[in-house]
Amino acid sequence: MTYGQSIVIFLLLVEMSNEYSHNQYFQAWTQSHASGFAFVLNGTLAAFYAGLMLAYYLTPGSRSHTERRSWLDEEILVPAESR
Repeated sequence: MTYGQSIVIFLLLVEMSNEYSHNQYFQAWTQSHASGFAFVLNGTLAAFYAGLMLAYYLTPGSRSHTERRSWLDEEILVPAESR
């Protein structure tokens, strides 16, 4: 996942939370059809996703899209007797 994809997903989650907060019809629909999901739409999902992405991208050993190696970059180990 690239930085751009992460930012777009986060912004979509923030917008969904904002829409839920200001739309009474959306709140009523969620309450009648998926009452447990209302807690997640209240901004918790966006905050959780932001925390995951911060932890992933700021961890020193994490692989970002600029550090990826392909299978062509790996060394091939050959036993000494077959040389």
